[in-house]
Amino acid sequence: MDGTKERCYGFNRRNDIMMENHLRERLKRVIAHRQWYVASWYVAGCWGLVALVGAAFYFVARQTAWNSALTLPLLACGGLAASVWLLYRSIEAKPDFRSIALHIERRHPDLKGLLLTAVQQELPQGKTPNYLQYRVLQQALELSNLQDWRDVVPKSRFWLAQGVNVVAFALAMLVLPKLYVGPSSITAPPAAPLWGVSVDPGDTQLEKGETLVVLARFGGQLPTGVDLVVRTSGQTPRQVALVKNLSDPVFSGSIPEVAQDLTYHLEYAGRSTAEYKVQVFEHPRLERADVVFKFPAYTGLPDKAQPNTRRVSAVEGTLLDWTFNLNKPVKSAQLVSRDASKTVIPLEVTAGQAVVRLPQFALTASQSYDLQLVDADGRASKPAQPLVFDALVNRPPEIKLTTPRGDVKPSAVEEVAFAGTVLDDFGSPAYGIGYQVVGGEEKSIELGKDVASREKRAFSHLLALEEIGVKPQDLVSWYVWADDIGPDGNLRRTTTDLFFGEVRPFDQVFRENQQPQSPPPPGGPPPPQQQRQRLVELQKQIITATFNIQRNSRTPARAGAPKAPAPK
Repeated sequence: MDGTKERCYGFNRRNDIMMENHLRERLKRVIAHRQWYVASWYVAGCWGLVALVGAAFYFVARQTAWNSALTLPLLACGGLAASVWLLYRSIEAKPDFRSIALHIERRHPDLKGLLLTAVQQELPQGKTPNYLQYRVLQQALELSNLQDWRDVVPKSRFWLAQGVNVVAFALAMLVLPKLYVGPSSITAPPAAPLWGVSVDPGDTQLEKGETLVVLARFGGQLPTGVDLVVRTSGQTPRQVALVKNLSDPVFSGSIPEVAQDLTYHLEYAGRSTAEYKVQVFEHPRLERADVVFKFPAYTGLPDKAQPNTRRVSAVEGTLLDWTFNLNKPVKSAQLVSRDASKTVIPLEVTAGQAVVRLPQFALTASQSYDLQLVDADGRASKPAQPLVFDALVNRPPEIKLTTPRGDVKPSAVEEVAFAGTVLDDFGSPAYGIGYQVVGGEEKSIELGKDVASREKRAFSHLLALEEIGVKPQDLVSWYVWADDIGPDGNLRRTTTDLFFGEVRPFDQVFRENQQPQSPPPPGGPPPPQQQRQRLVELQKQIITATFNIQRNSRTPARAGAPKAPAPK
């Protein structure tokens, strides 16, 4: 009868046990997931506590000069042992199916107590479960296949626990090495934690030549005296008595003009603080700047060396070879212009040598530069006196024509007297006069050559109009020219303005108090004399304008007198 009943309901004890085992395996996975989550928080708290305790020990050591070689191994071993024990305790704990069922029921209210009922029911040995027990197990197992009960611990909270665990461990690893006590610290004179002394600045870096000020602040009983003991390599230790500042529990003293690395500690009441180190450094700086000038060939000047200078003046086109001697080797060096463009000129750095160079620098414009240096430790040079480059312009020759003054009206048989001076900063190879009879070919007369640098040479010349074949009413133009060498090394010609000579008739008569002719009637043609004068003025304007255009457009490298073409 019982067997018939079991077959009728479709269950038996064997199937029920299998379902119960499957359900418990599913729950064990959820339990393991939650145990790992809880263990992560425990381990994170453990390492966070290690980091906090280590930081406290480090602070006390810095304030009281107390330290111990056992602090680091005790904290590290204690944190590791506690973490392993917490992990083992959390993971190996006996599964609590009722507790995890409660968590799952809170996460999934749709279970309505089904899971909790399933894990709480007990099947007596040898008894067959009733239909209700069978259905509870069956439905709980079906829901376990449809739902992921591991979400009792959300993924965000699970990974948050792992992240906090990693951060706590990293903090502990940052703090623990600071508690290391080396052999030198172990053998140092005993400190006095009972006095609660704080030494400032402790280990520090100091620029060479500056003063080291040491302060000793006591948090408890004040000693009657404090000595600063300074040790410098190659010298005997020296003591400096620290002075108490009024009612403050502070003793102070100083070491002026520190020039090299040293160590120091404080001694008081038969005790001593830890040994502190002072490292002396220097910013890179310019000690000396030497320059060699290589002047352009046209100047005729030999090479010149100018030692220990920061300002140079030379004609444009000069090549400068700079050598900058520094106080120490540097990693990089450059010149930066002081104008808005901030032009950068890199310098040649020689490894291991306190020298940088700027070879073959062409001086083309005046400019001021700052020398910027960076040493191997990344320290930059401080602002210093600028380097000034003054480029002198290669000026064209200065020509002064004193005679004739302006345009003249000579006769065809007269001689025009020319007189003046020629001056050039680097000398003139040749100078002379250029003239042209309108309608004829332009001609040039060389008056002299090889004018020395800065020599003011006078010249004079008589131009016989009869010899050049002029006729009355001809128009003659002339100018004075001088050659020099331009900045590009080519010949350059400079000229004066263009002047004219109107050849008057030889028998022209001038009468005193001669009344001017009456003006022409309105609308009538002007007299022939006025027409000719207008044509002459117009001709002068055209010739002068053409001359000026040719003179202004001529390139400096091309020498030659501008030609004044005659109008048709």
